[in-house]
Amino acid sequence: RKISFFDRRRQFYLDDSNPFIESFVDDINGANGWYVGSEEGEPQIHLTCSDDGSGVFEITHYLWDSNDEYLSDASDSVDIPIDIPGTHSLSFYCTDNLGHDSETQTVSDISYDDDLPETTVEATGEKALANLYRSDILVDLTCNDDTSGCILDGEPETVFYRLDNPEGEFLEFTETITITGEGEHSLEYYSEDVAGNIEEEVQERTYVIDSEGAVFTLSPDVLVADVEEEISFTAVLHDGLSGASVTWDFGDGSETSDGTEVSYAYLEDGTYTVTATASDED
Repeated sequence: RKISFFDRRRQFYLDDSNPFIESFVDDINGANGWYVGSEEGEPQIHLTCSDDGSGVFEITHYLWDSNDEYLSDASDSVDIPIDIPGTHSLSFYCTDNLGHDSETQTVSDISYDDDLPETTVEATGEKALANLYRSDILVDLTCNDDTSGCILDGEPETVFYRLDNPEGEFLEFTETITITGEGEHSLEYYSEDVAGNIEEEVQERTYVIDSEGAVFTLSPDVLVADVEEEISFTAVLHDGLSGASVTWDFGDGSETSDGTEVSYAYLEDGTYTVTATASDED
């Protein structure tokens, strides 16, 4: 007689402990405790969950600033990009196969800024038109940034400039710049915010000081023409002038024309005064 034996075995886990989650945050790649965007990739918070009993089922993450529901990732490790502008906190925990949760942990004061600052310019002086001045020019430069800002410990962050020195080093702006001397002057500048972001490119403005020269000249001065004869008018702007436009009034009640060179024909006999007005956006 043949006797068969069946060996039935089952494995059970006895797990009365909670899993453990730990975090590692990439080194700060900006300035003054701020993370910034990088061509090499965004900085990250690395989460790793471990459990010596039943094993890890999932990491439940992440709750930025307690404003949203937790998101879940079925993995024992997760890399979370730091890419939300401003200062935030991240809360996280993990769950093992028996549904035990680890303690919730929080990484606070995660500051990130991927915005580039911009510089505003305020120039004062006896202005003739656009960038043409009759006197010395006083220039103030201000850094502007909506995320990390431009003020650290009550002091403005740096704006750098150089004046009439295209090959020279940039100087830190600490007081009003005085531009003096007849002729054309070139001012280059850029800002750096608290996080260490630098303005996208160096900005440049050209200023001209001419205490006596005409803003523009007109031609012809005097003209005799026939009715319906087309007449060409020209306004020659100052050599260094930029950002200006010219509007012509032909003195007969017709619509004005814009441009440094225009043409017009009168329809009736008479004596007319032609007026050209130069203006800028300011």
